[in-house]
Amino acid sequence: MTCGCCMEACPNFDGHDMTKFIGPAPIGQTFYFGLHPTGALNQRERLDALMGKGGISACGNAQNCVEACPKEIPLTDAITNVNRAVNKRWLLGFLGAAK
Repeated sequence: MTCGCCMEACPNFDGHDMTKFIGPAPIGQTFYFGLHPTGALNQRERLDALMGKGGISACGNAQNCVEACPKEIPLTDAITNVNRAVNKRWLLGFLGAAK
């Protein structure tokens, strides 16, 4: 689903400046791509991109994305899982154990 309702409802997303926050839809896609074996091949690159400016840390957790979604996609669950994966990747990188 790529309707963009979640992006419109998100108070942290600014469609003109992606360095502020990339938005809930790309983060949800990162999670769902990672669930499929083919998508999991590039998961590290996706997580690395979300570690930068405008990535996962810019999410203010307003949860408007869930309220606005006409398909009731659990975006906050996806954002939580991606946040966990990003933090794990960062920590392993900090400890020198990231692949």
